[in-house]
Amino acid sequence: MAKYPVGLRPTAQDSRIKVKCPKCRSEQVRCSTTNSLTEKFMSYFGRLAVRCDGCYHRWQHWVAK
Repeated sequence: MAKYPVGLRPTAQDSRIKVKCPKCRSEQVRCSTTNSLTEKFMSYFGRLAVRCDGCYHRWQHWVAK
């Protein structure tokens, strides 16, 4: 497995969302994998877990479906 520097990992275009990180204000934000059943349930309603590739901060964000 190749080790990519932060922010340079290959990701699908639709995994990138147009939001800034509330912690570091970086625009390198992507959808994170769901860790629990609650997160999977909430993702059906548009509340996604997102992660910043700059500082690794993880939070929930509402996305219009």
